[in-house]
Amino acid sequence: MANYGGSSRGRGAGAAMRVALISTVAPGAHSSMGIYGELVASALRAHAPQIDAAPVFLQPSASPPSGRLGERWALLKSIVRSRAASGKLQADVFHVLDGSFGYMATGLPLQRTLVTVHDLIPAWQARGRFPVPKPGWAAQRLIESSLDLIRRARAVHAVSACTADDIHELTGRRVDAVIPNPVRPLTRVRDQATDKSAGVLHVGNNGFYKNRAGVLEIFAAIAKRHPSLPLVMAGPEPTPALLLRAQDLGLTGRVRWVTGPSDDDLATLYAQARLLLFPSWYEGFGWPPLEAMQHGCPVVCADTGSLPEVVGDAALLWSPQDIEGFAAQALRVLDDEALQRALIVRGRRRVEAFSLQRLAEGLVPLYERLAAA
Repeated sequence: MANYGGSSRGRGAGAAMRVALISTVAPGAHSSMGIYGELVASALRAHAPQIDAAPVFLQPSASPPSGRLGERWALLKSIVRSRAASGKLQADVFHVLDGSFGYMATGLPLQRTLVTVHDLIPAWQARGRFPVPKPGWAAQRLIESSLDLIRRARAVHAVSACTADDIHELTGRRVDAVIPNPVRPLTRVRDQATDKSAGVLHVGNNGFYKNRAGVLEIFAAIAKRHPSLPLVMAGPEPTPALLLRAQDLGLTGRVRWVTGPSDDDLATLYAQARLLLFPSWYEGFGWPPLEAMQHGCPVVCADTGSLPEVVGDAALLWSPQDIEGFAAQALRVLDDEALQRALIVRGRRRVEAFSLQRLAEGLVPLYERLAAA
């Protein structure tokens, strides 16, 4: 765990500003928030050399004990330990990289704290916005603790205008900035532009909002016209319910589950896919459509949450509630080479707006304001 000595009062003229990048995931965790922390550090190294930034990991381990009771006990100990650790940190500025887990960093000096908010899906779930069960009482207490940190922190930034609106509705505060996530540089794939063996692709986890079951239903409608087209589902192991749904839809043998793909794996899948399906119920940002565009893969995604502002005119949008309509948009892309080429061109142009430089240029003024406090 990095821990800067001294404080802003002890920083001499011309000395680098010390920023603690506070991660609520364990070191080495291959998750979207782990990736975001790496991108922030890379952006500051490349485009803000006046910032001395280093990661601070509040969770020491990525391997919780097995069993429900053991996991709950480990979570409780982790929260207590993390809150205590956050109160002992020293730096000029404290940047909480994921506001959804802000309950782990309640000991920070809030006048010098910036909170990044990616999405508030758990808070909306607790308020019954989605047709899934609400979190339990203990989880709701943690969610409210995170909202309180967002409400009280000196500075807050959102990764999309959609998330900024959610923050205002749920906490009553306006964000200080909207700074989109950069697209992470996946490995470039050579000599595979004409190999489209991956067929239709989806990238996402088993969270309800990713709508993996909806992907299967949309693909079943597509398969009526393209009976030899495969579907690749990249992410964690499928749940038994997902496997059963694929069987019920007659897709056994048509779906390839790629579990825990590396960046190299994802780059290859994007390059080899004819289409990315992304019918999420809700996204605070949504990286996969931009990653697909980066590798020349057309995108059909949901018209919900932040996705319309992220993809712009570089993807086709449709309601995830309309299975047949979503499938029809996918078939438009699969059957129209001119549309494919247009989306690929627009997609590559769109990705250029989501850069490390833009991230650094958005963060530095917030850091400077907090350090002056």
